[in-house]
Amino acid sequence: MKNNMLLVLLPLLLSCTQAKQPAAGTLAAPSDVVAQAISFTEATLSWKDNAQDEDGYYVFSTAVQPVATLPSGSTTYTFNGLEPGTSYTFGVQAFNKKGALSLKKPLTIS
Repeated sequence: MKNNMLLVLLPLLLSCTQAKQPAAGTLAAPSDVVAQAISFTEATLSWKDNAQDEDGYYVFSTAVQPVATLPSGSTTYTFNGLEPGTSYTFGVQAFNKKGALSLKKPLTIS
């Protein structure tokens, strides 16, 4: 009996403990995203700030998690410590404290 109750309660417990993800596409996405190598180990990511209600920007590299959180109105970020001859995917995404996100704008450079 205890095992059956656990099987019934487990999905409910999991759904209560999982954080809800904000819906993408509720902020204007950055445009004109450009990644430019400035040395063998550095690249600058730049974009046009299109969001009106953003609190900042998440900047991504090849990893899924943001590598930097920038303030509202930011339009550039410099990546350091890159490996020469390696391809990287960079991205930028607007966010606000209400949980809204823009779509990610990815860009790959080699």
